[in-house]
This record gives sequence, structure tokens and C-alpha cells, in this order.
Amino acid sequence: TVEFRAEPVNVSALLRRAAEPLAIPMELRGQELAVHTDGSEIFTGDMQWSTEAIGNILKNCVEHTPEGGKIEVFASETALYTEIKIFDSGAGFAQEDIPHLFERFYRGKNADADSVGIGLALARTVIAAQNGTVSAANGKRGGAEFSVRFYKNVI
Repeated sequence: TVEFRAEPVNVSALLRRAAEPLAIPMELRGQELAVHTDGSEIFTGDMQWSTEAIGNILKNCVEHTPEGGKIEVFASETALYTEIKIFDSGAGFAQEDIPHLFERFYRGKNADADSVGIGLALARTVIAAQNGTVSAANGKRGGAEFSVRFYKNVI
């Protein structure tokens, strides 16, 4: 069992930390990462574990985005939640895979041979433990679309 911290997490800092280990693989593939945030978005959570969760989603995008492709991240905040949306320019998901993407050990049709199917499952577990949700769909412009929301506590 893991005890999650409950402290203010700056989303810009979170995204920088989550993307850092992927910089070299992205450079080797000629991929571009564009992060759109005003720097003020925050949520209450655990920076270390949130970095792991968002990093796993970004890693999935890197693996499924072609050479020269683009990954875009948008952060926003409302009165109810802080949201991180991640889009890639890959092929998207097979329709039959979408309901199972966050299941432990599930490997989709387009999974890499060395994938064991735990990255997205871990991401979902970590996000859910911090009063959050994560979903995935095929983007309107093509590619994959992930939506992560960390809900605020309302009294």
C-alpha cells in the first residue's frame, strides 16, 4: 500500500518532470512536445506519484506517435477540477481496445512487443487514489486523446 501526500501540485512543474525522462526517445524519433499551460494550474495530490502517472501516459503517446509526430498537452482549471489533456498524432486506438486500456496486463492491438500492459493501469490507480479520473478516446483530429481530471474537495 502507498500513502499519497496531499499537497499543492503545480501542473507546469508536474508536466516538466513527467516529460523529462522522455526527452531523448522523443529527440531520436524527431517528435515534438508542446505544452500549453498558464503556469497557475494546481491540484492537491502527490507530486512524485502524479509524475509517474502522467509520465506513463506520455510514454504511451511517445510509443504510438510516428517519427516526426507531435504530442500536445493542455492544462486548465475550473471550480470543480484541474484537467490535463494529452493528444498525440499517432494512429489512435482500435475501438475494441478502448474499454480495456486501463486494465492491468491488457495489451492492445498495436502494443509494442516488449509491453507488459501495466503503465496505463498504474496511471489510473494513482490518479483515482488522488480523487481523479482518467479516460482515453480517439481524438477528433485523429490520434489518441487522454483526459485526466483531479477533482477539488467540495464541502
